[in-house]
Formats: sequence, structure tokens, C-alpha cells
Amino acid sequence: MSKQPKDDANVAIPVLSLKFNGGQQITSGADSQRSTAFEPTTKVITVYATEDIFVEIGDDSVDANQSTSHFIPSGIPYDLALGTDLNERQERFLAVIQVSTSGTVYVSERT
Repeated sequence: MSKQPKDDANVAIPVLSLKFNGGQQITSGADSQRSTAFEPTTKVITVYATEDIFVEIGDDSVDANQSTSHFIPSGIPYDLALGTDLNERQERFLAVIQVSTSGTVYVSERT
């Protein structure tokens, strides 16, 4: 049985709620910056950047770079999964680095 909200036809709507106090802001700059650890119950994060960025998800040593990290354009929210098996998943962090201009990256944990 789904715990998700339901539409008028009583069909589950596939959406994860925002985690209470689960928002973070990271300044993207010329050096890689890392979020604080995401809660183990967090399955997905939503990322929104005011400037183009590169991102990586990993453990507490993860860094983003401008050569092989994943490009996220500014102004478009992206949902990113943190893993598939919560029992095996270690703490996860988001690392960001600017493409050419520094900006603010807004991160919302979803559960």
C-alpha cells in the first residue's frame, strides 16, 4: 500500500515530500564545496543552482571537478537519487563547483 498522496481517482501520485529542516545552501566557486551529510532516510535530493555547476555525489571525501563531474545548468531543478539500498548506503554528500561564475546551490532533501 502506497503512503504517497492520492489523486481524485484514489491513485497514488509518485512524489516524495520535502524533509523538515532538510534544506541546504552551498556557494559554488572555483574550488569544490561539499554539503553537510544527508540523513540516511533521504532517498532523493532536489538541486537548484543560480549559475551553471558540476556535481558529484559520494562519501565525505567527494569532490566535484570541471572535467569529469556532471553538468547541471542554472535555473532548472534536478532530482538526484542518493542510492537504491538504504541498508548498504553510507553517508552521502553533494559536491559542487562552478562552471564559470560563482552562485548559490539550493538543496532539498526528499523522503
